[in-house]
Amino acid sequence: MNIDGLPYELWYELKMEALKKGSTLHNYILHSLKTRKGKTTSLKMRAGRTQMRTIIWLSFVVLLLIIPQVAFPGDNSALNLLSACRAIAKGDVKGDYIGFHETYESGLCWGTFATIQKMTRYCDSSRKPFFRICAPSESKRSQLVAVFVNYAEKNPQRLHEDFFVVALDSLRQAFPCK
Repeated sequence: MNIDGLPYELWYELKMEALKKGSTLHNYILHSLKTRKGKTTSLKMRAGRTQMRTIIWLSFVVLLLIIPQVAFPGDNSALNLLSACRAIAKGDVKGDYIGFHETYESGLCWGTFATIQKMTRYCDSSRKPFFRICAPSESKRSQLVAVFVNYAEKNPQRLHEDFFVVALDSLRQAFPCK
């Protein structure tokens, strides 16, 4: 990084372009911005945003692949998550609150579904959800947990599978995209 907070290669390229046009780097960057539909953007800014979205999406996928290893060492099965999530699914819901016995396992379930809930809201460039899950924005995490528990109990033949795959399948079935 340099003094302007840009990666050196980009800073150098912009600085050379600015010098060719007889301008300062600051003025060159401001002048190169184009106004489109009320938004100030440039091609480099748009490319950076697309790159950032890709990085964020890949980070979440890596995180979701790591969570099972940390949360359930040696056993990433839907059966293991099912046993951890039953307390939440059967919890006493009152408005925005849910009452359940807090254990290490229920905390893992709650945290895992917090990540899954966030992931289901990310879309690709065509505004389609990455995981093809269209849960309403007002849906609660406890509702997602209950959907998973209900699905897992009705499909015992899948309990040996990786819980992430089964959890996503349960949510896709409950909240299909049209």
